[in-house]
Amino acid sequence: ISRRCFAFLGSIVLGVFAVAAPAPAEIFVGSGNAIIVFTDDANGEVEPLRTISGPLTELPSVFTLMLDRVHREIWVSGCLGSPAILVFSMDDVNEVPPLRKISGASTGLVNACATVLDRLHDEVFVIDAAGAVRVFPRLADGDVAPLRTISGAATGLSLPAMGYLDLVHDELFVATLSGTARVKVFARTALGNVPPLRTLGLAGSGIVNPRGLLVDLEHDELIVVDLGDDAVRFYPRTASGSDSWLREIQGAETLLDAPHQVVLTEADELLIGNEGGLDANFIGHARTAVDNAAPIRYPYRYSAAVNT
Repeated sequence: ISRRCFAFLGSIVLGVFAVAAPAPAEIFVGSGNAIIVFTDDANGEVEPLRTISGPLTELPSVFTLMLDRVHREIWVSGCLGSPAILVFSMDDVNEVPPLRKISGASTGLVNACATVLDRLHDEVFVIDAAGAVRVFPRLADGDVAPLRTISGAATGLSLPAMGYLDLVHDELFVATLSGTARVKVFARTALGNVPPLRTLGLAGSGIVNPRGLLVDLEHDELIVVDLGDDAVRFYPRTASGSDSWLREIQGAETLLDAPHQVVLTEADELLIGNEGGLDANFIGHARTAVDNAAPIRYPYRYSAAVNT
């Protein structure tokens, strides 16, 4: 499993993509009803390489993106009031219709907030803020029923909004925006009204509003982006209960302002979506950064604020 991870970030949605040449590495940012693509080394005042936007795209106000570098596809969801998942080509430009769209009564989708791709089993997990995780075939299109669903009181899924799949340990991490246990971990094959394998609680861990999850397999750590505290926190991968963090990035010098999901690059850089903060799309921190550290880079997009 590559250490380069792909992620979804809220109103500022970030995905990083890297494959062997000749395909270039690129950064995808969701902003408003558009997807904006930057070079992998974007820093400072930069113009995008290309944009996907317009009525034909059917793009909602983008809440999350997921990138599939193998099939070169972008998975888009809009969360609250958006019962659909849209799929585009990573090579799309300007106003184009989606390649596929999962929507309709049979899907069960109410508030599709995020997608988590499982290329090994050719499935996609949809995090539904209505209190469920719904699993579809990767090539699902139209009004199709999920293969399986995780939902019910025992799951503790109260306003789930983000997720991450650890295929090495066969575990699904889900971040919820309500309840005392904000991070819940399920077996990848979980079905129905099942309790999580473990949970990470609000009181001891300090998690306020988790908007990003990532498992760093090389260092056996769980990285949680906390929008409520403007912080990025690092836990043991198996942290549970009231376990506290190992270290954190937080403070005025970090430039974290309403941060969302995080991407860990091959260069050991954390790219963090920044919903607040001037015209910043995202900021870059060293993975080993601690406390009130300044970012490595701080890209922004000319005079047009990304937070639209």
